[in-house]
Amino acid sequence: MTPLTPGLDVDRYRLLRRLGRGSFAEVWLAEERGALGFRRRLALKILEGPEEDRRLEGLFLEARVCAAIAHPNVVDVHVIGHTGELWWVAMELVEGGDLKALIRRVAKQGLRFPASVVIDIGLDIARGLAAAHAATGPDGEPLPIVHRDLKPANVLIHPTGLLKVTDFGIAKVTSEGTMTARGMTKGTHGYMAPEIWGGSRDFRPRVDLFALGCILYQVVVLEKLFSGPWIDIARTVLERTAREEAARVRARLPALGDVVEDLLQRDPELRYQDAGALEQDLASLRRSCAGAELRDFLVLLQAVEGEGPPPGLSDRLRAAVLADGDWRELWSRAGGAPVREEVPVTQRPEPKSRPRRRARRRPPSLARSLSLGFVLASGILSLVAMVWLLLRLAGHG
Repeated sequence: MTPLTPGLDVDRYRLLRRLGRGSFAEVWLAEERGALGFRRRLALKILEGPEEDRRLEGLFLEARVCAAIAHPNVVDVHVIGHTGELWWVAMELVEGGDLKALIRRVAKQGLRFPASVVIDIGLDIARGLAAAHAATGPDGEPLPIVHRDLKPANVLIHPTGLLKVTDFGIAKVTSEGTMTARGMTKGTHGYMAPEIWGGSRDFRPRVDLFALGCILYQVVVLEKLFSGPWIDIARTVLERTAREEAARVRARLPALGDVVEDLLQRDPELRYQDAGALEQDLASLRRSCAGAELRDFLVLLQAVEGEGPPPGLSDRLRAAVLADGDWRELWSRAGGAPVREEVPVTQRPEPKSRPRRRARRRPPSLARSLSLGFVLASGILSLVAMVWLLLRLAGHG
């Protein structure tokens, strides 16, 4: 068995450090090296074994599935190959951790996901599922894919806040027949649909949608919906109702509580039937929900954890802090200055044009009246004197 260590070259990839270890494969941060100094970092999923090793089926299936989906909310697969007995899948590197780790970080800080972030998380996952459920093959033939193991650990977070669904290792291509042999169930017990617990192997998109209901519950409540030994989980899933489970979500986010209740319906016929319809409902909720985005939340959470200063207060974040108590708490904990609502300065309306009024004549003052009287009297006396003089001259002639 070839030991996987940093610095080992696997084909054209050099291993840098282990990112994680699954049930049958390891994931490594690797650097692809090409001609003319080409360098690119990516994730390399590696499994060692002979070609007839049944564990390789999951590796090959994941590569084929992700290549068929090609969507921003699904991890992109570049190429599959092998070097000796080392089989590998080169895939997109997503360096922001996974949703499981993010939920733990939020709970550890005593915070909550704001409503807008909860809906954004649901939207991104729903979009990735919708793309998988509507996938087509190379020739355009329908190739609907059911994930079957959707859980927070299989949702990666890009540093920009974009969520990507990954790990399609046990996915089911439903065009190959929806029924599989009865036997041991595959998937994670805490996110498994009730019909699977009941023995059905009819894998349809609504199986993934039940798991998404469990994830949304966990994001809101910060606790798993189903936990404990598998026999206890099976009993709870089969005996409890969706309305009971959605109550804690509805108490905080009433509209989202209705969506979660529909996702957790025990009868698959009463559940959402496709991710596209769910995406539309969540998008409608998001439009009516004022708030910033997951990328804003990630930056503020890092500041709370002491990993950096709070960001500048954008208009989007200001509106969120003013409108939502969870954003306000996060902003304050991150060291942000108090945000006060700005009172807009009301402009005075322009005065309407009015007809110009005539100036009123003021009554003459006493001084002005006396002056006018003196002038008139002087004029009369002058006129009388002139008439008298003319009469005298006429008498002498």
